Amino acid sequence: MTTLYEPSTITGTVSTWKRANRIEITNPAGGIPSAMFSEEIATLMPDGITIITRPSTTICDSATDMTVSFNLIDPSTGSTVGTMTYGQLYGAMYSLYLALAAARDAG
Repeated sequence: MTTLYEPSTITGTVSTWKRANRIEITNPAGGIPSAMFSEEIATLMPDGITIITRPSTTICDSATDMTVSFNLIDPSTGSTVGTMTYGQLYGAMYSLYLALAAARDAG
């Protein structure tokens, strides 16, 4: 099970939590990379199956300092499993792009 952000119980069996449902990364040539996370409120209905979502807020951040670090969280436990810098994340996303582009072009 995924660890929920800001979980709450409205009534008995109706649970809500906040989640990022869209992540947009902008990497302008010669500019500063940025990320925007669009959040939604998810509500699990009493039947335990149906989830209703509604838009919530956004979080935006520009990577002006690639040495800034953040905790890496295991989604299944909520435990901190390490740290990563913006620079390391940028390198990981760059590598993923190159791998996906190469796979696309190969076949």
